[in-house]
This record gives sequence, C-alpha cells and structure tokens, in this order.
Amino acid sequence: MSRKVIRLVLISVFALILCGFQRLSAQTPYQDEYTDEFAFSPGGSFSLNNVRGTVRITGTDEESFTLRAVKIVTKAESRQQAEKMLGRVTIEVKKGEKTVSVTTRYPKGKKTFSFEEDREEDSSEDSPGSLIGKLSRAWGKLVDAVSGELDFDFGTGVPVKVNYEIRLPRFTVVEVNNVDGKVEIIEIEGDLEANLVNGDFSLIRLDGDIEANLVNGSMHIVAASGSIEANNINGSIDFESAGIERKRGAGFNVMNGDVLIRLDESAAVNLELTTFAGEVEVEMPVTIEGKINRKRIIGELNGGGPPIEVNVINGDIRVKKI
Repeated sequence: MSRKVIRLVLISVFALILCGFQRLSAQTPYQDEYTDEFAFSPGGSFSLNNVRGTVRITGTDEESFTLRAVKIVTKAESRQQAEKMLGRVTIEVKKGEKTVSVTTRYPKGKKTFSFEEDREEDSSEDSPGSLIGKLSRAWGKLVDAVSGELDFDFGTGVPVKVNYEIRLPRFTVVEVNNVDGKVEIIEIEGDLEANLVNGDFSLIRLDGDIEANLVNGSMHIVAASGSIEANNINGSIDFESAGIERKRGAGFNVMNGDVLIRLDESAAVNLELTTFAGEVEVEMPVTIEGKINRKRIIGELNGGGPPIEVNVINGDIRVKKI
C-alpha cells in the first residue's frame, strides 16, 4: 500500500473520529442532578408528580428511600441559557412520618389540558358509548391528577425534562402522575395508582391492587396478583400472568388498540371479552356461555375463577397460552 493511500486512510479515519466527537458534543445535553436518601419504613405511601421525563420505581427490602432526579435541558442556544432554564425547574420533596411526595415544579403558566364531562352517551352496558364514558372518566381523572399539581404551559414552557430513579420499600402505597415519558414500576407490594400521558407503562411483579390510566402509549403488565383496572386511549395493553395465580379480578378497557392476555395453561378464570370493531380470539380450551361470536366471548377456563373483563373499541382481543 502506497504512502499516499495510507495517508488518505488516516485522514479519513481522523475525519470520522472528529465528526463523531463533534456529533457527540452537539448531542450532549445540559443537565443537573439531584439526589436524596433517608430512612423510610415499609407500610407508608409515596406520590410523584412529574412533567416530561422517564420514571423508574423499584421496590426493595431496605428500609430507606433513595431518589435520583436528572434535569435535562432539551433545547438551548447557550450554556448560560441552559443553566437559567435548569434553575427555573425545581424538585420538591415533602417528607412525613409515613409519607413522601415528590413534585417537579415548573414556572406557573397556562394549563392546556381540558376535559369535557358533559357527554350524552348510550348508557347500556354492551354499548360502545358505555365504554367511551368509562374511558372518558378515566381520562378526566388522569388530567385532574396531573394538572391539579402541575402548573405549566405545555406549548411554550421551559424545555426541561426530569428523569427519576426511585428505590423504596416494596410494601409502599404508590401514586404516580407523569406526562411525556416512560413509566416503569417493579416489585411493589402496596396498592398502585398510575396516570400517564404520552409514554409507555411497564408494571412488573406487583402484588397490590392496580389502577392504571394511559393516553397515547402501550401498557405492559407482568405478574400482577392483585385486582387490576387498566384503561388506555390510543394504545395497546399486554397482560401476562407469568406463573402468578390470580385471586382477584382484572378489567381492561381500550379505545383504538389491541389487548393481548397471556395466561398459564392451568389458569382458572372467567372471561368476558367484547370488541366493537375487531375480533376476539381465545387460543386455549374455553367453555363458552351462549353462542360463539367473533366479537364477544363469555366463558370459563379450567372451571372458572376470578373474572377477566375486556372491552375494546376498534381493536382485537387475543387470549394466548404462555
């Protein structure tokens, strides 16, 4: 290989490396980290209210609460401007004897969420209007939960997101309200209420009762043994029993999305599955009540047990064996 070729190769490699460094530098966000840790006994309650950012909550056997919050500026023309924006967003932690609450505070501005409760819908139990009403109430509750705590102009506000990583005793009652970001909750044995707009839910190995409301995103629930009420507008729900014996009922309501339920072969449950614009399919031996219908199935698996009720507008329902 000639010196000229070698030189061209080295120049090309150097240019690629330099380009990579420039790209990395351009993509490196301005950020600030907040951490906190203190003693926290099992049996208490925790709430988080956040706008823009991911949330990961993990239950542990330790009697302590650990918080790591990373504020990230998503758009800034200079470091000085970024630092100013970071200073305008604060992390508020309130500690009680058995309670902890964390809130992301933005500069006060116009609330752009709205919810219209006055709707004239068909109230019959088997109508799409009934499901729309249920999902609308869930949406209203979600909006109230989020906007009640967070005053922020979502259109022209400060371009800062906050990512949270939280570890706490698994025997804790948890409430989470988040906008625009993934929420992951793992190994919590207290009750859970979670509300999310624009993001994906992952709820894994939970033992308490669950109420989860989501708009625009997918919901994945694995090994949850308590009662479940899950509502989703514009997204799917994927539930997997993963060897957990169900002792309480589960209800899944979806508008514009599919529902996939994966059960152990020995699962004993009652099924009531209804879709208004889609198909219902059960890939396990099921004792059908009434006539076979591609849009509605009521029946028993392995002699029946806790109910699993699914209602979908514009989507399919599938029940499969793990």
